[in-house]
Amino acid sequence: MMLSVFFPPIGGVVLGLIALRQGPQIASQVIIGSLGLVALVLLLSSFNPKTLLLFCLGIMLPIFLVTLVLRVTQSQGMMIAVAGLLGISSVLYTHSQVDSLAANYRQVVESLWQEDILPKLSTDVTEDKTKAMKQTLDNFIPFINGIRAGFLTAGIILIVLFARWWQAKAFNPGGFRPEFLSLSLPKWILLPLAICAGMVFKDGLVDDSIARDCLIVLMVLYVFQGIACVHAFVVRRPEQRGWLFGMYISLIFISFYAAVILACI
Repeated sequence: MMLSVFFPPIGGVVLGLIALRQGPQIASQVIIGSLGLVALVLLLSSFNPKTLLLFCLGIMLPIFLVTLVLRVTQSQGMMIAVAGLLGISSVLYTHSQVDSLAANYRQVVESLWQEDILPKLSTDVTEDKTKAMKQTLDNFIPFINGIRAGFLTAGIILIVLFARWWQAKAFNPGGFRPEFLSLSLPKWILLPLAICAGMVFKDGLVDDSIARDCLIVLMVLYVFQGIACVHAFVVRRPEQRGWLFGMYISLIFISFYAAVILACI
């Protein structure tokens, strides 16, 4: 938990390994004991204890729950599905807290544009290019909350997968690979995916679309399914190993388009 304050992924992986190996009781004791230690350290420092403790819990509890699902079901597909449900819960919660998320994000983006971006633009940039840049930012605003929830979901999944890989490396060498290659998302995910896609197609680019935010989260789940499919394809055809290199390079440099293609696969 102390690691989660300064290095959230490392703290999450350690917690995930403990939960996978020792079970929920030991993992709960670690969380409770670590929270007490974190609270003590924060009280002696200049940090806001409430804010940082909520930050730690917001990271650790989802990882703890998702890891337990993997431990009980022995299914990476079910684990990823539950992570997606937590991501959707995050979407619903954020929408319930304010009247318009897009309006809040628009204020932040407008402030960023006026105070940081616009003053630093070169005088060589034409007015048309400036307007085009501003329009691109404005078009991006409705997607911010969905992307935030998508990254949160992807982070939880990656941390738990790494904890699973670490567990296999230490206690079951070679056990992670076949489990990942057989990854299969539950078919019931297709129903909310179809509903959200239909609502997004019907509503278009509206500011506060819960369906669009949920659709982004659900697409993230299928990105992991797509990655597993490509790995399984390469295992069957080792001479096609270049596909793996191309996939990961694409995810780094053209993340959005590569993610959509993988989700469609």
